[in-house]
Amino acid sequence: AGARGGRPARRYTFQPHGGLVLGIDISTAEATVIVADLAGEIVAVSSDGFLSPDDSHPSLDRVVIAVEKTLAGAGRYLDEVRAVGLSVAGLVDTHGVLLGSPIIGEWENVAVGDRLAELLGVPVVMDNDLVLAATAEAAFGGLAQANVGLYALTWHEVSARITIKGSVLRGHHHRA
Repeated sequence: AGARGGRPARRYTFQPHGGLVLGIDISTAEATVIVADLAGEIVAVSSDGFLSPDDSHPSLDRVVIAVEKTLAGAGRYLDEVRAVGLSVAGLVDTHGVLLGSPIIGEWENVAVGDRLAELLGVPVVMDNDLVLAATAEAAFGGLAQANVGLYALTWHEVSARITIKGSVLRGHHHRA
């Protein structure tokens, strides 16, 4: 306020027609591709879950084919994609390296996101599926107003992530 208050605040938004972002989940036996515009509106979702890569077929070919098919179904193209968020089962370190996965043992100590970025030609950010789910709940869901929260998943095993003021607690070695 006053003479030393600086410039007035401005608000910026992404223009929907500026491109697309993809969300890819390969954390279960069936994988999913979600296409959204830059305003966050969902444009397309892969029609059927496609088979995730696994130990018998660790290649990312299935993922690339599903991306192309999902985009084509919406009348969109890969050159419109600006970035990809990749969700995987397993621990992911701070450099995007998969430290271990219950689904694909061959991907241990591999920067899977970097490999997918090479195949798609766009930046890919990869993280653990449960970390991403807890982050979304802390930002938009039931944990949005909580100073401390617990996001639990019961599937083949029980896993959980703790959120503190909207951020997922990762621990000293990034393995919490």
